[in-house]
Amino acid sequence: MKRLEGRLRFEMLAINCALIVALMHSGTASRCVDLACSPPMGNLASGRTLTTLSGCCGNGSHHSPCPTPLHTCPDHLHPPVHMVDDPFLHPDTWWASGMGTDQEEEVRLDLETRFCLTHVVLLFHSPRPAAMAMERSQDFGRTWETLKLFAQNCSLAFGLPDDTSQPGSLCTSRYSSAKPCSRGEVIFRTLGPGGLVDPYSPEGLSQLTLTNLRLRLLKAQTCPLSVAPSTTSSSMGLSKPPADLNLPLLPSTSPQPSSEAPASAPFSIYTLLARGTCLCHGHAEHCLTHRGGQDTLKDMGAWQVCVHSPHSRRTL
Repeated sequence: MKRLEGRLRFEMLAINCALIVALMHSGTASRCVDLACSPPMGNLASGRTLTTLSGCCGNGSHHSPCPTPLHTCPDHLHPPVHMVDDPFLHPDTWWASGMGTDQEEEVRLDLETRFCLTHVVLLFHSPRPAAMAMERSQDFGRTWETLKLFAQNCSLAFGLPDDTSQPGSLCTSRYSSAKPCSRGEVIFRTLGPGGLVDPYSPEGLSQLTLTNLRLRLLKAQTCPLSVAPSTTSSSMGLSKPPADLNLPLLPSTSPQPSSEAPASAPFSIYTLLARGTCLCHGHAEHCLTHRGGQDTLKDMGAWQVCVHSPHSRRTL
């Protein structure tokens, strides 16, 4: 085993050295000349296993706490992996919770090292939760910090003001309506509208970095019996994020939302996009997966190795 680990380390070092040499002798100009530099953004959830509470019955979830005794569930037609498959190739696949209507659910993304997270976008198959918490850990799940709370009534659900009336509040009602019945979005930005002057400063790193992401789906809701036609982007089945997110459209070929809720689990999600990149402290133009391939915008899976740019002037 030690001999194998040593060989893998040597191979990684060789790959890094070869790529650095190629960059130094490349005819194309580096985008890191005299600048701080980071690898391209991607979906941190892509290529990784998402774990869920209802999955403790045998769909690949292993984190605590699992219910005791474990759930007995039928063949899982809508496993968690459907949240991170390519939404362009598989627009009509989704994850469905195995929990009951009055039970809480949890979706968790575990990373192998620290990454930078900029945005989270959820596209729900079911009506969006009436109450939900988004949390992160920076110490591999030992402690958790709330990033944002979502509720129809922030005061009733969490005892907090709504950020629609009190900007800066930890809770928002913006993404908790039962309408549309399907393909409703939840969007979270790690940084506020003002952003940060230096994302690599201690303040910036404390806001951006994480090792784990957890979504606690606290209260389900059903679709209203009567829904007036809507011309919003979500109700038209085309997910159009705000322009400042600079995110790709999430495609849709499903029927437009109707007045009847889909016959499905209390919580179900088409797509989980956790947009971020490797934590390279402004020194790297690329990062490599453990398989040796360069980063891509579609797949940030597996642990990453930063490939430092000889042109970057970033100093710690």
